[in-house]
Parts: sequence; C-alpha cells; structure tokens
Amino acid sequence: MSYWIYLKDKNGGTVEVDSHAEGASANFWGSPRATLNVTVNYRALFNFNSLYGLTGQESIAHLREAVLTLGTQKDDNHWGVTFGNVGHHCSILLEWAENNPQAVWDVHS
Repeated sequence: MSYWIYLKDKNGGTVEVDSHAEGASANFWGSPRATLNVTVNYRALFNFNSLYGLTGQESIAHLREAVLTLGTQKDDNHWGVTFGNVGHHCSILLEWAENNPQAVWDVHS
C-alpha cells in the first residue's frame, strides 16, 4: 500500500512543479506534476494523511518541522523507514507548498 499525494490548484488540476523522479513509483524520465507516491510504512514517522485538505500555506510549518526533525539524508534502500527517507519526501512536499501556498493537498492511501 502507498499514499498518493497531490497538490491541486483551485480548478482541481494537479499543480505543475519542477520535473522530479521521486516516490515509490517514480517516473525515471521525471514528472512536471505535484504528485508523490510513498509507502504507507513511512506513516510510522510522518502522517501524510494529516495534509489532506490543507492549503500549501497551512502545511508549511508542519512540513518544515518534519524536515528539521527527520533530516533529509536518504538511505540506499528507498523502501526503508528511516528518518532521512521520510524527511526527504517531506522536503519535496515543503518546496511544493512554499511555491504554491494557495493550492490544496489531496491524499489517498
């Protein structure tokens, strides 16, 4: 199982972001959409469902705290539930939130 996390604009479309190849089902060619898929095992360290319905602005402090607490040093094992793996994914979401403060998080697990 996994979380599907989207940042959506006022019309319900997924926000455009810098191309990225992150997440459990990463597109190796990159994606220009604010869509991230992470294993639900990460919930042991961060509750991604807590973002649901928040605006980017409303989520910034929560995500910033997670990044500062967990760090961003990724493990070689992408599936590993490590502080750095989870913090790294939170840092991606934080950047999207800061760049799109009016957009709204949509999270499905």
